[in-house]
Amino acid sequence: MSTVDQVVDPIPLSWLRLLRKQITPTMQIFTRSLLAQLVSVFLISLLALSLLLIFVGVVKEGVTNGLAGYSILKMIPYVIPIALRVSIPLTALLAVSVVYGRMSADQEIVAIKSLGINPVGVLVPAWVFAVLVSLVTVYINDLAVSWGRLGIQRIILDSLEDIAYRMLKTHRNYSTPRFTMNVAGVDGKKLLLPYFEFMATANSPLVRIRAREAELRLDSQAAMFQVVITDGVIERGNSRVEFRDSRTIPVPLMDAMRKPDREESPSQLPLRRVAPETFAQAENYTNVRTRMVATLANQWTVGDYASVGNGAWQGWLERMDASSTRLHRLRTEPWRRWATGFSCLFFVVAATPLAILVKTANFFSTFAVCFFPILLVYYPLLAFSVDRAKDGACPPIVVWLGNLVLGLVGLYLVRRVVRS
Repeated sequence: MSTVDQVVDPIPLSWLRLLRKQITPTMQIFTRSLLAQLVSVFLISLLALSLLLIFVGVVKEGVTNGLAGYSILKMIPYVIPIALRVSIPLTALLAVSVVYGRMSADQEIVAIKSLGINPVGVLVPAWVFAVLVSLVTVYINDLAVSWGRLGIQRIILDSLEDIAYRMLKTHRNYSTPRFTMNVAGVDGKKLLLPYFEFMATANSPLVRIRAREAELRLDSQAAMFQVVITDGVIERGNSRVEFRDSRTIPVPLMDAMRKPDREESPSQLPLRRVAPETFAQAENYTNVRTRMVATLANQWTVGDYASVGNGAWQGWLERMDASSTRLHRLRTEPWRRWATGFSCLFFVVAATPLAILVKTANFFSTFAVCFFPILLVYYPLLAFSVDRAKDGACPPIVVWLGNLVLGLVGLYLVRRVVRS
């Protein structure tokens, strides 16, 4: 065989097998290195962003509610899961933008494709990483709404007496959405010449109290102040009562502070309680509807047409509407938490091929190119779909619409990476 024939002959099959055996361990090492880079960038970014969000969240709550330093420190553990539910998807997106953008800029993807290796294999570690992070995020979301928010509310509620006295000493005024108080001065725990205005319920008349002195005592379990007033006047609507002794008046603080025995919002329930609550609410809705239909049938049967036409039905309809609204919200909640948790996965699915196609080592530019389309597309779709599901206009699965769009875009971009 001539020298020319030896040069142009195809590579023997045994050589290809040997080359494949050498490439496989190299790809395994490369995959482990890639995964290590993703984890390291993710953890560093997560720590920095979470600390920033925790600091901003604690300061915001402290300034807004006038908390003392000790109360602010007690609030930090409850703010952590709330900060993590925001920072984890963003840092996952940042990690893949940095790592895959640098790989593409350094022509590592081109080198891998030149060896005959499908570039999808380079994306798989990021997808596996994103699945694990998404599962953690689902748990963090559940912890944030069922433990974090309630813990912050409890700390604020327990601190309201100190907050009220501090505000009255400095500004001579303190108010909540349900309660307003002005004083001439504060002597220890005694409020001098206090004036109170509040409404016991949403439909009750305004109550005005003037007194020579008063004292606030917080009842955190009932979410109200027990105001001990001495020598004063109580005006409720058109009635007026004067007294010279001491009396204790319960003053509600705010509707947002829910007592333990009140019906909780579906967004504040842990996932383990959503299914039993949904079943109970569905049974309640059925019972209300059945009783309404039975009452209507009975009135028609006995000829009580006046009752059919009067406004007594408004109460039944309001109860049915409230029960239906809560039922739709309960059914939507598990879908919403899993969808928002797995947004990490779909962020990564869309961002990894896009970072490769951008081909720039400037991670700010890569992150911006990946993040702004998500900001403009995903979050509006999520807000729209959640609202429609809570209204009952669409089935709860619609909350995955934003994730579905990102997934389809990501698969299209992966196809472009393979063909480029």
